[in-house]
Amino acid sequence: MRLPSPVSAFRALVLPLLLAGTLTSCSSMDVNYLELRPTPNVGKVDPATVVVIPTGGSPQRPYDVLGELRVTGSRDTPDDNLLRRARKEAGKRGANAIIVIEPGAPASPIDARRMALVSLVRYK
Repeated sequence: MRLPSPVSAFRALVLPLLLAGTLTSCSSMDVNYLELRPTPNVGKVDPATVVVIPTGGSPQRPYDVLGELRVTGSRDTPDDNLLRRARKEAGKRGANAIIVIEPGAPASPIDARRMALVSLVRYK
């Protein structure tokens, strides 16, 4: 009986596990929300309609800041994915827009993960 080579054993057993771990780590994001203004009767907003206002910008309409949201992903998570998740969470909380405070910054000096910090805005 012929035994498989170490390379083929690696490909058959270890490689699928590594790929599964990579795919899982890319899609895993943590969300933390700090509510600044309680809004008990605010309904959900379609995330596709949540406007992304870049760093340094401000809404052109009167608004209230509902809170701040921090979305943290792996070090390989693209900024677009972080902001897409922020829009989804903002919609759940009734925000019409998010103001980007920090896009895709390191989560901390000792943490390899990336994060986006945004303010949630509800138009008056």
